Amino acid sequence: MNLTPEGRYDYMVEQIKAEKIIWTLQDQDGCVMLTTEDEDCIPMWPSEETAALWAVDEWKDCEPLAIPLDEFQERWVSGM
Repeated sequence: MNLTPEGRYDYMVEQIKAEKIIWTLQDQDGCVMLTTEDEDCIPMWPSEETAALWAVDEWKDCEPLAIPLDEFQERWVSGM
């Protein structure tokens, strides 16, 4: 997709609203994390296919993980 970062965000939000699922990557140790200078992040994607595209290099042993939207809101958001 040739979308701007804002366009990708809008697309992701619409897909998550429609499908009621958020996708991330996991390995035997749990969900993948990104670390910046300021914070730790858990990458999220709008579909299994887009999550799988990121399962390369250091994440090559990872698999897409579906998180139902209601579970994400109840269990994940409160801890963020």
